[in-house]
Amino acid sequence: MRILAVANQKGGVGKTSTAAAFAGLARGDGRVLVVDLDPQGSLTHYFGLAPVGADRGVYPVLSGQADLTSQIRTAVCEGVDLVPAGTALASLEREQGRAAGMGLRLMQALDSVAADYAWTVLDVPPALGVLMINALAAADHLLIPTQTDPLARHGVEAMVRTVAMVNRSRPQPLAFSILPTFFDPRTRAGKAGLDALAQAHPSALLDTVIPMDTKVREAAEAGQPIGMFCRSCRAAASYQQAWMQLALRVAGRQSQVAA
Repeated sequence: MRILAVANQKGGVGKTSTAAAFAGLARGDGRVLVVDLDPQGSLTHYFGLAPVGADRGVYPVLSGQADLTSQIRTAVCEGVDLVPAGTALASLEREQGRAAGMGLRLMQALDSVAADYAWTVLDVPPALGVLMINALAAADHLLIPTQTDPLARHGVEAMVRTVAMVNRSRPQPLAFSILPTFFDPRTRAGKAGLDALAQAHPSALLDTVIPMDTKVREAAEAGQPIGMFCRSCRAAASYQQAWMQLALRVAGRQSQVAA
């Protein structure tokens, strides 16, 4: 099983839509598990479910009260299962943030279902804390979706610093890729921001950008990954191209680690 964390320390950059899109595309390799780690439950909402209480979803898994298998909601769309989230996750830092081994609980839980899934996609909250640390400790690769405006780029730099911090305690360094979202090539600021990302992170920046497309919002309203909702729209085609490049990076990285 390959584990992809989708994170940015700035919100509003298309993180949840991107996590859902890649979950839909990852089905080409086999069954997919998506884990909503955001207390706001955006990915849970995306797939048409209500956020859960403290006795269901990710919270009891990370607090040591339940095993992961018991918290999986199967077939939220074809080939995709979900571990939902709820507001109880917001209290996890205060309640158990200093517990021994807290940052590794998600990784240990995912190990128990590794034989059942080809991919796990983690939707990570936009704040550095125990939830993000769990995601980055468990992941094989990090995807950073970002708009190209200066504030969003600050979120990218914060994530890069966080990766460097996490890599000091990981047995294998966590590699990351950057995906520009909501891109409008007609604006000077958008193009300048894209150039700035390319200069700052040339090897991490994916070759594809996700354009502004109302179909992304419509797919979320329908509770479907964009590629399942509208195969021929601009955003779906761009996500397909980005996924192909990202999957090759993850496979190549795992081959290097195995060697």
